[in-house]
Amino acid sequence: MYKRQAYEIEITQETVFLRGSSPVGIFYGIQTLRQLIERDRNHLPCGLIRDWPDLPVRMIMLDLARQMEHPDYIRRVIDFCARYKLNALHLHLTDDENSCLYHEDYPWLMHPHALQADQVQALVTYARQYYIDVIPEIESLGHSKMFIRHPQAGDILHQSKAKSLHAIPGYTNVLCPASSLTTKYLDAMYERCSELFPSDSIHIGCDEVNLAGCARCEAKWPDVSAGDQFLQHLHRCIEMAEKYGKKTALWNDMFWRGWRGTNLNIDIDNIVKDIPPSSVVIYDWHYSKIPVDITSKFKTLDYD
Repeated sequence: MYKRQAYEIEITQETVFLRGSSPVGIFYGIQTLRQLIERDRNHLPCGLIRDWPDLPVRMIMLDLARQMEHPDYIRRVIDFCARYKLNALHLHLTDDENSCLYHEDYPWLMHPHALQADQVQALVTYARQYYIDVIPEIESLGHSKMFIRHPQAGDILHQSKAKSLHAIPGYTNVLCPASSLTTKYLDAMYERCSELFPSDSIHIGCDEVNLAGCARCEAKWPDVSAGDQFLQHLHRCIEMAEKYGKKTALWNDMFWRGWRGTNLNIDIDNIVKDIPPSSVVIYDWHYSKIPVDITSKFKTLDYD
């Protein structure tokens, strides 16, 4: 991966030589030349540049669900990524507010300007010419308050015995893992993502989830802890993504701390046997201070 993105620029008094180990290496070398020329249009410093990235994936995220942008703006972001050799664009397409990836089966959830299939395909094509991978994110458990607009909200949202600040009385902003409507919705959105995004993965979110106190879950799984319900749901999401030829990406915060003190009792040392590393990419993020051992911990578990 690193060697493929490498390039070499040799500048002499008479000539400029650009060599790359692949087309993407040549492309990155051209971006460096652009930067040198724009710094001083009348002079290029003689010398030898050998360059390759320290990180194979360099990504920026757009939160379209909370702030929907026009496709022209997204193209400008792609231009920015290309100029600075970023090679992935993460589109956060659903959240509490809206879905910004249009699906005709769920009109109640859609932003008025949700991305249509032809718009997505045009953006993906535009990004690929700059060697940029566009990765879709579909929140697959929490961050689902938009479902209060669904006519079957009570049959799809996770129940709660506590007062909820997220959705409607008696429910949270979580898709109920015991509801068949949850599976139906996620399967439809994963299929749409597989049709439109050539990226090898679908990001499923699964961060900031409160699974406490759902009568529907307790009735379906009377002896299953909230932590195990969370892992069961991840398995279903992984299987659905694999059905469409995709890896699964997700945030890691639930493995480390739960959400607002909710202890899911997930043993990080046993994740390998519960979630196959070959099918999953874990995105590491934190609210403030980063525990020093987190990256090394995931490396010992053989996750990307």
